[in-house]
Amino acid sequence: MTECAWYSVFSMKNALKIPVVFSAFFLFWSLIIGFSVTLGSYESLLILITDHAQTFFLIVVRQMLVYVPLCLLLSFFMVVLYLMRHKTILFLSIPLMCALAVVSATICIPLSYRGLDLFDASFSSITGKAVELSKSVHTAGFIRPDGSNRKIVWFDERFAGTRVLPVVIVDYGIAEGTPVLSVYPWAEYDPENTSLVYRGETLSPASGGVDPLVDLYTESTWLRNFAYSSVNALLSGLYNSTNRSVLAYMALSGALFSAVGCLWLVSHTTGWKLLNLILCTAIFCVILGGYSLVQEYVDGVVITSFIPYSGIDPASVVYAAFAAIVIIIGIPVSIFRVLKGQKETV
Repeated sequence: MTECAWYSVFSMKNALKIPVVFSAFFLFWSLIIGFSVTLGSYESLLILITDHAQTFFLIVVRQMLVYVPLCLLLSFFMVVLYLMRHKTILFLSIPLMCALAVVSATICIPLSYRGLDLFDASFSSITGKAVELSKSVHTAGFIRPDGSNRKIVWFDERFAGTRVLPVVIVDYGIAEGTPVLSVYPWAEYDPENTSLVYRGETLSPASGGVDPLVDLYTESTWLRNFAYSSVNALLSGLYNSTNRSVLAYMALSGALFSAVGCLWLVSHTTGWKLLNLILCTAIFCVILGGYSLVQEYVDGVVITSFIPYSGIDPASVVYAAFAAIVIIIGIPVSIFRVLKGQKETV
């Protein structure tokens, strides 16, 4: 076979891999986001630590359903980067990308919303379990500071967390330089005062409520809080659009996938792949985080006055306008680079 024939075979093979790449990354992002969001929650982490593994994994499944739209957008973006890295047949890869976007918007996301509603109806007790644990005695097995000169630990819980046993207290303040060890066979937990009591004696004044040792692992930075709130605003807007009308949902979801798909043109804007990668990643982050900015700073009345249906989200117009601008500018730039014979470098 000639070199041109081999090139056509590999290009077709790379194009046919697009659904596989999309599916693999969708599974990857679903697991990563499902577990990371669950472990970042105080209530969920407390459930895992207190040996309620089944409830914990049910929460992971629920979070995976919640973030299906985000995982689909991330997977679609990974396909864009795949096309930037691998040569494909244009007339095969573009229809496959369009088909993935249509299936995601019309089948996958609505099914995830339906599954989420069914899940919440079937496992409504999960929220109650989290609230119950957050109000109970702190988790057993951790050595905890109890005042400036004391440390306390208990090794087991009984009767739904109302009794702990045994309780060991080390007091460094009674005799200077010599810690005093006290062991109690059991102690009752007082939920009103969040204290441990043994035969009327208060052993620890703060042994319930929010566990500081568990809460330490769920502390987040401002960047994580900003990303979390921005993405959740987009997901909430997408979900709320389904309650308005099918047209409102299709407009927003279609504009979102169009904006992400048009990054393929951005990925071939310059002759440097690294610069193209940085541009695509930055714009993709703006697409995800820009929804809250549109809702905050753009007057929806002004935008929707130019379209016949006022129920459409203003962000739909913004995303669609971005996609149109990228297409209008990107196609001539790509044609110009092909005619000039410019090749991409690292």
